[in-house]
Amino acid sequence: MAIDLTPLLEPLTRGEGPDLDATDERLVAIDTLADRGQFEAAARGVEELVREGIYDIRPLPYLLYQAFVEGGLAGLVTVLGVLENVLGPSFEALSPERRRAEYANKRLAWLFETTQRWLEYHQKLATAEWRALCSKASPDDLEQAMSAAARLLERLGAPENAAAATALGQLLTRLRQCESALAAEPPSPPSAPTAPAESVPASVPSAIPVSTVRPKDGLVRMELFVAPPFLELCRKLEAFAALVDKRQFQRAAVLAEDIAGAIEAFDPRAHFPDLFARYAALESKYAAILADEAQARETPVWRALVQYSRIDLAGFMEG
Repeated sequence: MAIDLTPLLEPLTRGEGPDLDATDERLVAIDTLADRGQFEAAARGVEELVREGIYDIRPLPYLLYQAFVEGGLAGLVTVLGVLENVLGPSFEALSPERRRAEYANKRLAWLFETTQRWLEYHQKLATAEWRALCSKASPDDLEQAMSAAARLLERLGAPENAAAATALGQLLTRLRQCESALAAEPPSPPSAPTAPAESVPASVPSAIPVSTVRPKDGLVRMELFVAPPFLELCRKLEAFAALVDKRQFQRAAVLAEDIAGAIEAFDPRAHFPDLFARYAALESKYAAILADEAQARETPVWRALVQYSRIDLAGFMEG
């Protein structure tokens, strides 16, 4: 079920119960989920608190961040509307009462920084998430988001809001940088039926889009979206070959040095973002768990698993 922020857009009334202690099991559980990158589950926990009339500023940003991830720029407009409400007429309804302003400053700084980093990462790598955001954005969503962010920035002008204001300013700058990128983003083409593979070796994971396999050398033809840096490298390779054919060796040598540098610094994540997008998302989401498991890397079991994965990936996955 999608995040619904409607209740937080209305004037809020402070509940009668005491503020939650920092060690409250509900807060601890929500923070643990967020630390693991499980923001959807953390947001559900915050929704439970909101339904009980508990408007705690400490976990509230997890709910707002997930609403942005799900709703894109339209979701961000709603998030900023919620913040205009809770930092304005509903501020006294926020808990905890003690250090309320301090918590608001720190936690909203986290929200703005995390949102800005999400936009920067997915735009830079042209990921599937970025294309989904572009496809869902209406012409005025970005304008509304920037206007709401500018209004909120004025509200955060007091010195005690310095961290949140700085992070929101960075987010506003990022939104302005997104404006031209969104305008240039082509509409998503209709999906075409996938032709059956002529030959697919058992060792190729089915999630990778295989088209054909060249029988002589076993090379696999794949269909992938590529980023502009890869297209630029391809153009340089073609230009180098053309210069050599024309016996213009000095110009070819200039390009050869440039190409060698690009190959040396080649980062497949930047060139083939779609291929690595799910890996990067899952690695980020479960970073804490993966780090714990990696503590066993010096053990015999770990070394045996490494060898198994390199020799027989299919067997390794099924074992």
